[in-house]
Amino acid sequence: MLGHAANFNARPNPTPHYWAMSADAFSMPYIQALSGFGLVSVLVSIGLGERYNWTVRGILLLFLGAAVLTCILLQYPLTASGPFSMITGPSRLYWFDRIQQEMSSLQFFRSHDHIAIALLATMSLMLVFAAPSARRYISEGRPQLPIIYLLACGLLLVVFLSNRFLRISVGVVPLLMPLAIRELVLGWRSLSENGSKVLAVIGCFASLLLALIVLTPKRPEARENYDAFDYLLWNSCEHDDLTTISLLGRSKIMTPPALGLHIIVNGPGNVSVSSIPFHRAAPAIRRFLRTFMTSDGSEQTELLADFDYLAICRTPMGLPGEGQLPLLPRLLAGEEVEGLEPISPARPTDLMLFRINRPY
Repeated sequence: MLGHAANFNARPNPTPHYWAMSADAFSMPYIQALSGFGLVSVLVSIGLGERYNWTVRGILLLFLGAAVLTCILLQYPLTASGPFSMITGPSRLYWFDRIQQEMSSLQFFRSHDHIAIALLATMSLMLVFAAPSARRYISEGRPQLPIIYLLACGLLLVVFLSNRFLRISVGVVPLLMPLAIRELVLGWRSLSENGSKVLAVIGCFASLLLALIVLTPKRPEARENYDAFDYLLWNSCEHDDLTTISLLGRSKIMTPPALGLHIIVNGPGNVSVSSIPFHRAAPAIRRFLRTFMTSDGSEQTELLADFDYLAICRTPMGLPGEGQLPLLPRLLAGEEVEGLEPISPARPTDLMLFRINRPY
């Protein structure tokens, strides 16, 4: 840890993130954490040597590590709120909380994702079977395996809170598979003949159940009930060309996140967009939603003031939630909106573009 931190400290031209205080990038809080925890580990190892058992070392490491963590949190209090602290209000309610990978593992059951369910069950069993090995390593004074075991347990527990961590758990928990198999073999050999038969029957039924879960075809998915917020935020006009935007010249466009990403990837490159589907863009997504949710003309003008154009994709009318977006039905119906001038496309398209006329 000290070496990794020293490597970054020795860079002649560190990246901009080096001096930042971001909780979602390798920046100063992480560098200080690596340095602090590394220093604590070295001092405890040198200071205590082999004179004390791992219980005493563990308590001292825990105490000093907590002190380092407390200092970092006092110095950078915003890191305590995590990497998604900027996602608040409408951007959390109507965008972030609807992303499937940010939901709990219950979403796997709701969506009948049998592969993910089987993975969770298999990894949980691996941890259960590998537990005796981890306990034995602790009694032998070898902490390496228990540390990996605790890390694997922590990662699997986090999966139950957010699906995004499943891919990380899959990379760590299977490392314990050889130990789990060894414990199973040792347990099998220690059983009596009758006990072995009972365990074999239970294992066969468990394997059959797991195979049925994995191989059972998914039920036809019910039609998703999307509302006006879903269409507004996630419709990217991906099948419509961006000719109209390419004629704008250098300009700033207020966009929903999906359309913003489409313009960045496939657009002319001479325009900047307000948001893309990324957590750091949450304040801009919140601003976009407020523009459509407010009925106050002066507030709407203020929200649009920093941009040259407004772009959205045409959506069906009469969707649930449309009443919370008073600006949307007016634009879809072609009504005149103060400060927004529609730009006629050269060919039929679902991309709707409006010039923002700023008051002077």
